[in-house]
Amino acid sequence: MTYQTINPASGKLIKTYAHISYQDLEAAIANAHNVFRSDWRHRSVFERSKIISTASAILREKSEE
Repeated sequence: MTYQTINPASGKLIKTYAHISYQDLEAAIANAHNVFRSDWRHRSVFERSKIISTASAILREKSEE
């Protein structure tokens, strides 16, 4: 299946991603769920906010890429 990112405000297509099999998609979702259950949900809101803040700073720095 091919996936796309669409800007919800404008409806403009941002990016189309390469095909991924359903098995690979299911594996990625299962992995994300396992990480949530074993790690993320046990972190404090403060810890989570620091991680999200750091991630957003990196994305801003690399926005031209």
